[in-house]
Amino acid sequence: MQLEHAQLAFRDLSLKSRRETTILKRLLSRLIASHSKENSSQTHILREIKHSIDTQTDISLLIPQLAIAERAVIKYQHETDSHQKALADQIAACAEHLKSLFNLPAQLKRDVRQVMDSLQSEGYLRHHAVTEMLKLYDRAVRLLSIQKPEDLANSQHDIDRFHQLSSELQTLISGLDFEGTSGQQLLDIRKQLMLSPEPQKLLELTLTAMQLILTGTKQERDGSKALLNRFNKDLSELSSHTGIALEQANSLIQQREKMRVELASAANAINNGLDRFKTLEEARPELFRLTEKLASLSRLNLQMEQREERLIGQLKNSEQKLAVLSQETTEHRRRLGEQERKLLLDPLTKVYNRDALKTRLDHEYTNWLRYQTPLSMAMVDIDNFRQLNENYGHIVGDKILQVVARTIHQSVSKTDFIARFGGEEFIVLIPDSDKNDIQRALQTLCETVAKLPFKCNGERIKVTVSIGVSHFRDKDNPEIMQERVSTALSTAKSYGRDQVVWL
Repeated sequence: MQLEHAQLAFRDLSLKSRRETTILKRLLSRLIASHSKENSSQTHILREIKHSIDTQTDISLLIPQLAIAERAVIKYQHETDSHQKALADQIAACAEHLKSLFNLPAQLKRDVRQVMDSLQSEGYLRHHAVTEMLKLYDRAVRLLSIQKPEDLANSQHDIDRFHQLSSELQTLISGLDFEGTSGQQLLDIRKQLMLSPEPQKLLELTLTAMQLILTGTKQERDGSKALLNRFNKDLSELSSHTGIALEQANSLIQQREKMRVELASAANAINNGLDRFKTLEEARPELFRLTEKLASLSRLNLQMEQREERLIGQLKNSEQKLAVLSQETTEHRRRLGEQERKLLLDPLTKVYNRDALKTRLDHEYTNWLRYQTPLSMAMVDIDNFRQLNENYGHIVGDKILQVVARTIHQSVSKTDFIARFGGEEFIVLIPDSDKNDIQRALQTLCETVAKLPFKCNGERIKVTVSIGVSHFRDKDNPEIMQERVSTALSTAKSYGRDQVVWL
């Protein structure tokens, strides 16, 4: 009976094992078919396992091969995740580039944003996003293909104007220092402007910024008016207190003089009494009178001391008010100085702007006329910057501007003056330097910029600069000098860029 039971159990176990083996073979066949075109090494491992199952009956002997297969699957999963992330980044970059095209309809740009929003949601397959993005690119290409060349030229002109508007608005906001909500909202708008918003959004931000600037200006004006009124009130009170203190001081001086005279009179009376009276009894009435007078003078002296203490207290209070006024005026002067300094700086690159350049150039030109010390000017231009902006977006372009500006600052002397002259142009004023030293410094600048490790989505971006430079000569003025270095810069670009040309 037990033997039959054991035979039945063994038969059931054998049937179950064969079913599991069949299912495992079927699963392996499907895995091999699905991975045959994606991962040859993993497919090879799966085929070896299937072959071992076909030729062996003991599945336990396949455990080492299954472990190898498990490690291969884990490795494949990591590689897949990495590829998926790279794909998502590429989709995002394509979407940003598509959104940056000015002459595309708003609905298409909204569709792009919708695809990007869907990509952020859980469970959304990235290949769906690729499919949708390809459809959107197809629509964009069809729309652009039917536009006339003059329309595209006008669109590019509009893009440049909008970019200039964004840059000027950032400069304006950077020069302001409003307190409260207006100041914070303006800073938020500046952050959005740095992300190169779409034209419609840019116009909305511009209108909002203008309203906030008007509000902030009114608040600043009201605050300055209140501050001046408080200063005027405090100064009036100080003037009144000072006048009263002066009157009290004069009164105390007069009383002190009167008391001094009376004390001198009492002293003379005592001396005369000592000579006039023979006995103490004869002198007693006079001594009593003098004692009363001295007591009166003592009380008067006590009153004067109390008045002096009050006067000192008033003077200390006035001194404290003056200290507070001085501190407030110093802080107000500091804020005005900070605002003035910001107005002279380019908000993006943190070097001086064109207004600051004009002031400094006039100053250096005057010194050159007076002392005839060497004065040179260099114009540095980032090569193919518009193409870089079009290919990689304005965010990357702004980053290039920042890094190049910092590199210029590190490459020239501390006495040199650096300013952003235009979109991608910088002016360097170089006083009292030898031509050979200037040539070496500017050539080093070209080489340093060319080695900067700019990258976008893993792709290296080649950035170079061309430089035109000259020095002031007889009968030169700032306008002639700027034209000459601009000509030198054009010559450097015609020679192949990434070089320094003197004129």
